[in-house]
Amino acid sequence: MEQIIGELLPHAVGVALSPFPIVAVILLVTTGKSSNSLMFLLGWFAGLFGVAFGVVALEGVFADPEGGASTTSGVIELVLGLMFLVFAVYSWRSQFPKVKKTTLPGWMKALNNSTPLTSLGLGLLLAIPNPPNFALSVTAGIIIVSAGFSTREQLRAIGFYAVIGSILVALPIILYFGFRSRAEAILPDIRAWLIQENATIMLVVCSILGAKFLGDGIQILTG
Repeated sequence: MEQIIGELLPHAVGVALSPFPIVAVILLVTTGKSSNSLMFLLGWFAGLFGVAFGVVALEGVFADPEGGASTTSGVIELVLGLMFLVFAVYSWRSQFPKVKKTTLPGWMKALNNSTPLTSLGLGLLLAIPNPPNFALSVTAGIIIVSAGFSTREQLRAIGFYAVIGSILVALPIILYFGFRSRAEAILPDIRAWLIQENATIMLVVCSILGAKFLGDGIQILTG
């Protein structure tokens, strides 16, 4: 598995840098719903793992019989690269409102009344239907398929991707349970900063990933 760690890391880090899942888990741990935050983390991890696993299960579609990535994979990478660049342009346009947003979206305010089950569902929802995160999980699965691993190695690689992609979501929970008083003091400020700078963060992440996927797609199709 070691030979694809470098390829998987940009995808996992791109997912990990998604601001809203981090904001959601901070909100849960700072409003007395720490047990719900664990369910949210479980849903998030399961979503990342599940999408990548689904791609690996469809190995015949994404792998070339002669080894490496198929033409289908190259087209997908190319399309995703263009999609990320579109997201980058959207993020760039949305970062210049007259007043930056610091308030919570309506769906996030509903976390105050969430149950463990709804927290689990929200974690899944942010990991799977969310287009950038879904795209990153799909391409992570393509990388794993193209490596020609055994089933056991494939599962290890998927687990590696999902764990790295969940680190920043897990961090507020770890801080809360390990250093509760300190966490209660700093996590609200981190949450406010992430909401305010969401557009800038997504601009940087989407620009880098868009360029990477375009390059990878062109390399697969012309290789």
